Amino acid sequence: MARFRRNSRRGGRSRRNGVVAVAFDGRSVRVAVRGREGAESVRGLVRPIADPSDEGTVRTIAEVLQEVGTPGGRYLLSFPRRETLVRPLRLPSEDDEEVREMVALQAPLTVPYPQDELVYDFYAKDRRDGYTEVDIVVAPHNAVERYLGLLRRAGVRVDGIAFGPMALLAGYRALGSGDFEKGDWVYVDADRASVELGILSEGRLLFSRSLFLPAEQGDVPQEVRRMVLACRREGMEVEPCGVLLSGVPDRLPEMADRLKEALGIPVQVCAPPSMPETPDVSCSEVYGLALCGDGLGVDLMPEGERAVRRREFFRRQALTTVGLVILLLGLLWGFGEKKLWDRERYLRRLTAEASEIAPQVKALWDLRNTLNVLQQQRDPDASAIEALRELAEVVPEGVFIDGLTFEVGRSVVVSGTAPSMSAVFQQLVPALKRSGRFHNVAVGSATKVRGGEQVAFQVAISLTEGRRPGP
Repeated sequence: MARFRRNSRRGGRSRRNGVVAVAFDGRSVRVAVRGREGAESVRGLVRPIADPSDEGTVRTIAEVLQEVGTPGGRYLLSFPRRETLVRPLRLPSEDDEEVREMVALQAPLTVPYPQDELVYDFYAKDRRDGYTEVDIVVAPHNAVERYLGLLRRAGVRVDGIAFGPMALLAGYRALGSGDFEKGDWVYVDADRASVELGILSEGRLLFSRSLFLPAEQGDVPQEVRRMVLACRREGMEVEPCGVLLSGVPDRLPEMADRLKEALGIPVQVCAPPSMPETPDVSCSEVYGLALCGDGLGVDLMPEGERAVRRREFFRRQALTTVGLVILLLGLLWGFGEKKLWDRERYLRRLTAEASEIAPQVKALWDLRNTLNVLQQQRDPDASAIEALRELAEVVPEGVFIDGLTFEVGRSVVVSGTAPSMSAVFQQLVPALKRSGRFHNVAVGSATKVRGGEQVAFQVAISLTEGRRPGP
């Protein structure tokens, strides 16, 4: 039994800046590029392959991509219909997940290929009465790998592989009037060497076929009739109401007249406005793929390639996450550094201001102490005035008082000069101790000044509460 590789991803429109759509065969390379501006920015280039060998094909692909200029977005490959096998299935469910599981079970039974590996995907054509009709698109794994290998050698890493008719349908949606979204329509995409045929029903791909049939030599209207009959034999109720025609621009008017006359239904010509008018090749497929991006619903990328893409995606996500974490930590560190710097600068400013006002603070503190002492001496019997009077009475002859410093509580520091040390220790101190107003008398300092002729002193005393003792 053949082993299958399928893609369960359903793509949406590309979120990157641009899309590069590539299609090639043994005759030519077609490239369409869509920039970030959208449909108006689509540009393309077609180049014939002079050397049909692998080396010649790779060289031509690289030259075309370099000449057309790419925006660096997603690279998509349009895989030709003639390289695939399409098998219809009618499955008893309308649930997407159940349909996917049924396809995985039924797909190997519908493919007679002897290859060991096949790549496949599917798309739903219709859902009604509890059933879903799908088409399974199968491609040989070695054919897909050959296309990918040639592109890799040309420096291109493909992000998705589209089914050719789906890309063509996307181009018709972009170029047509939208009438084919209602009823059944036939599409014809013809160039000098082949013709792509298909049937659309309510805007969905119902049937597709690829023929090596030169448009000017073959009977294209007859092939359209055969295709319609084949669909009817398969049980499809097909009644075409018009033809969508694309292909070599200079042959489209003549082809449209032939189809209209032979089939008797309207023909709508769809020509990409921004693609080059080549005399041999149709560019509708790559034009539609460039416009639609990877939202075609069918992706024939092999499982191995998808696994590599997933690993790279997760690696990029991990690197992005690590980068964001580092950036966040850097921002937090910078914010913390700024806060520390602001605090340090604030402290320096406070220190400078404190140094400036320190003298005023000291003066205020001394005044506060003096006021406290005076507050405590408001009693008439123990007032500072009486203490001064008492001090004046007990000071010995020759001793002069220069100042009084009132400390907190009831302490006073007496400063002055005396003629000698004995006048301080043997006369002043005993006189203060004998007074009933003072106690705790202690000499703080006594220093000879003026060449030893006088002694500068400081004596600490405490004021005693109560009245002065009688004489």
